[in-house]
Amino acid sequence: MRILSLIIILINIPFLLSSQSIDKIEAIIGSEMVLTSEIESQYLQYLSQGYTKSDEVRCKIIDDLLFQNLLVHHAKLDSNIIVNNEDVSNELSKRISYFEQQLGSIEKVELYFKKSIDLNPTNTEGNFGMARVLHQQNKFEEAFTYYVKVLEKNPREIEAHEKMGDLLLQMGDTSNAIRFYQNVLKINSSRIDVEQKLEKLSY
Repeated sequence: MRILSLIIILINIPFLLSSQSIDKIEAIIGSEMVLTSEIESQYLQYLSQGYTKSDEVRCKIIDDLLFQNLLVHHAKLDSNIIVNNEDVSNELSKRISYFEQQLGSIEKVELYFKKSIDLNPTNTEGNFGMARVLHQQNKFEEAFTYYVKVLEKNPREIEAHEKMGDLLLQMGDTSNAIRFYQNVLKINSSRIDVEQKLEKLSY
C-alpha cells in the first residue's frame, strides 16, 4: 500500500513579480504553490459582484485553492508511480472512497482522475480509476472505453476483466459479460465469487 505524504508549509516568501508588485507564497503542496495574488484576485472578483467583505469567504477561497493544488499534486504522483497490478483495484477503491468523502461528490473524484490521465494518458491507475468512477455514475459507454484502455495495456489485469463483466451485464450484454468472467477464471481459477456469478448466469 502506498502512503503519499503531503507536507503543507505555510510560509511568507516574497519574490519580485515586477518592478511595482510583490507576490507572496502562502502555501506549498509538493511543487504546487498558492500565491497571495491568486487569493486576492478571487476575493476581489467576489466583492465585484456586490457582496460585502467576509473573512469566511476569504478562508473558503484559500481552502479551495489548497484542495485544487492537492489534486494536481496527487495526479502528478500517480502519473509517475508504477503500481503492481494486484494492488490496483484495492488501492483505487480506497482512493475513490477517500476523495469522495473529502470532495463531497463523485463528480469531483472524476476530475481528480482526469488530471492524472492528462499528465499520463497510459497510466493504469488513472484509466482504471476513471473507469470505476464513470461506472459508478452509470456512464456505461464512457466507462467501457477506459476499461478497454486498461486491458490494452495490461491484458491480465484481473479486476478490469471482472469490472468489464459487471458493466456489460448492466448494459444487457450477458454473453460478453460471461466471456470476461471466464477470463478472470483463466487468470485466477480460485476466484469463487466469479464462479458464483457464472453459475447464476447459467440458470
